[in-house]
Amino acid sequence: MKYKIGTISRQSGLAVQTLREYADRGLLEADTNGETRYRYFDANAVNKASAIRRLRMMGFTLAEVTELISSASHSRYAQLLGQLRQRRQEQLDQLKEVITLLEEHQRQTDCFPQALYQGALVRSQGYYCLDYRKNGQLLCQSEAQRALLTQWMDQALYTRNYSPMPMAALEGAQVDHVIGLAIPEKYASHVPLTQPVYRRPPQRCALFCIRHDDGPALLGEGAQKVRRYMAENKLTVCGQPYFIGELPVFEAGEKVFYGWLFIPVEEACAGNEGPDGGSAGPEAGDVRPGGGNADPAERSEKTCGPMNDC
Repeated sequence: MKYKIGTISRQSGLAVQTLREYADRGLLEADTNGETRYRYFDANAVNKASAIRRLRMMGFTLAEVTELISSASHSRYAQLLGQLRQRRQEQLDQLKEVITLLEEHQRQTDCFPQALYQGALVRSQGYYCLDYRKNGQLLCQSEAQRALLTQWMDQALYTRNYSPMPMAALEGAQVDHVIGLAIPEKYASHVPLTQPVYRRPPQRCALFCIRHDDGPALLGEGAQKVRRYMAENKLTVCGQPYFIGELPVFEAGEKVFYGWLFIPVEEACAGNEGPDGGSAGPEAGDVRPGGGNADPAERSEKTCGPMNDC
């Protein structure tokens, strides 16, 4: 007995269009009425369609399903199954990484309003940085540099907005405005680390959650609170401050941004000089994930709340 495609669809749980595609690929056998062009399937099509659906839900590609259904031997099936398991494991590892990123972002988001301008002495994690804009002009001029920036942009899940700046900029002084991307060292394997990428090693920093609008002053009224914290704790700026992360939100109808301001202090200046005097670690040719050694004097530095995720 022959059945219309709608009947097979209801019995197998597969959409009519999917069944048509399987028939076109030769995965399902169908007779076509020359006058009506309707496709008719026998009862075995339900079992075969269900088997195809199971293989697809496992994660096999249509090309692999075609081979499994039509010609795969036992050894070939085992080989394809092993390849599928590897792909699924890689997807699982990536999903776990995404969940970790979401958890970090959640902790930071929860912390922002309460921690505004409250300083903390922390040991920052290391970052790899790529500056791509200065005073409104793109810095990546060569084809290789543009390709590098594109690769970094493609990994937006792992990169963060980043701006190196002198202390004067934090109070609204007219200085060069540099914008870039930063990626934590633990995720650095996702992007190329060729020139002009540079490294900011872990440092002892005064860390502040800040809020700013699109105006020239990054700190605005918070500048006084930052200065007070630095003075009360007898901290000396030692290295180039930088801004990491940006959470855009609307408050009273106005768009504002939250993020983390890192100010290297005291003995944290013992690295190489980076762009504009920032600590950049090894030369670009020596840049590698996880490089650099912690200063023994900093190993006991306290890290509080979500600061370690910044």
